Amino acid sequence: MLWPTGDEGRAGGNLRSALWRLGRAGIDILASDKNSLAMSGGVLVDVHLLGAWAGRMIDGSASDEDLALVPGSIDRLDLLPGWYDEWLLMERERLRQRVLHSLEAQSRRLVRDGRRAEGVEAAMIAVAAEPLRESAQRALVEAHLAEGNRMEGRRAFDAYRLMLRRELGVEPDPDLAALVCGPAAGRGPRRHRLRDHVPTTRLSPN
Repeated sequence: MLWPTGDEGRAGGNLRSALWRLGRAGIDILASDKNSLAMSGGVLVDVHLLGAWAGRMIDGSASDEDLALVPGSIDRLDLLPGWYDEWLLMERERLRQRVLHSLEAQSRRLVRDGRRAEGVEAAMIAVAAEPLRESAQRALVEAHLAEGNRMEGRRAFDAYRLMLRRELGVEPDPDLAALVCGPAAGRGPRRHRLRDHVPTTRLSPN
């Protein structure tokens, strides 16, 4: 895979040469034997660091340093972009979902800590990555409302509702609608009682 233009023997020779040069230069990033090749234990791998950060954010053990880390775009965090091996597609999506959950948790934690503007930013990154994801939209609406910006919360909700109607033909969860529109917003049309429409006739005692 690393040297696709030559045969297997030439590729094996190239690999042995590369390992020898790394060792000679004192670059200890690979551990190898006759049958396997792996990263050395002390090497920091970006996907491992990202997964660990997301885990701390989700389980509530995130530090102040963790909270300060807000990725600019989830798309830039995709695992091995441009590769389409079957095993990789599932792993890439697993990591993506983990990061989305962590951003939602980060937004709520920042809001609880009084850092509401940062909470809005974290939620907006999740929404930008998956606009139809209702949990991300909810985090964004909640962050706007926590700032006291009801109009911003309503604007975010209305944009999401229009998108859901256009793309899926469905309505947002009633609980989400109730956050910005009041409890009656998520319910259907009021069912009028029969006596609201039928006049009452009093019988004369005579």
